[in-house]
Amino acid sequence: MSTKFLGDVKIDLSTTIGVKNPTPNNNSILTKEQVDAAIAANSPTTVSYLIKDGIYDNNGAVASAASDPTYQIGDGVMAFDNITVNGVSLTAYNIYRCVTAGNLSTAVFSLINVNDETTITSVDTIVNPLNSDVIIFGGFVYKYEPAGAGLDFASSWKEGDLLLKNTNITAEIEVPIFTTGTYLMTTFFPANSKVSKIEIIFKESTNGTTGTGSVSVGTPSSPDIIMGNSDLQTSAGFNLQQFTAGGYWEKTIAGVTFSENSKVMISVTSPTGATTGKFIFRVTTF
Repeated sequence: MSTKFLGDVKIDLSTTIGVKNPTPNNNSILTKEQVDAAIAANSPTTVSYLIKDGIYDNNGAVASAASDPTYQIGDGVMAFDNITVNGVSLTAYNIYRCVTAGNLSTAVFSLINVNDETTITSVDTIVNPLNSDVIIFGGFVYKYEPAGAGLDFASSWKEGDLLLKNTNITAEIEVPIFTTGTYLMTTFFPANSKVSKIEIIFKESTNGTTGTGSVSVGTPSSPDIIMGNSDLQTSAGFNLQQFTAGGYWEKTIAGVTFSENSKVMISVTSPTGATTGKFIFRVTTF
């Protein structure tokens, strides 16, 4: 049975065709276009500005927190401290738009006035070299909420949702087996993301003479969170010395959740006498 309006006139709500109220109210019939617009206007992932970099004073020299300090017109940056760049005074934790393309010796930036509705995000994670607690996590949306006089990152830019929802994040790191040590991935995994799988791909076999060595996986704040034990050797079928180049090992994890934004930490104790051995450690989260 079909619903009819205005006699035999049907309204198609799956397209922008239909009766459109320019000033909708609670009694209006809305088109898909109007519904999408309303969702977008109230979405926490609506972004005002994309931030490409952080700029700071490195012992009297203008420096960049990103790996590519070249800017195109329109690129957004955040000042990590009070600094002058090509005649423009930048104030800490304000954001600026590139108006003259170039590198840090030639690019010119202009202040972007922010208000309590301004939101920013960055594709890549940007860490303030002057204060490692100030991190713009890639993919997160930050909303400006002024906390009194002045501007401060921790109190003024509130962390919101991930820009990309329901997205798998996979990262990997190459780890030497012959050197005992702790290795941190460069990728940040967001709070509430869950580990679904870990993989180890052996690039080079180890030549240790005694002992099996060990590998543990977790985060700096929780060294054994991922495996639920301190050593992969307790997992059936895993032993550093049983693998040769090209060997592969994987384990599905039943939804271990990061309680905070975290980097994954891999700790290795090499077999006695080992002078060779490398593997790639890969972790996937959702």
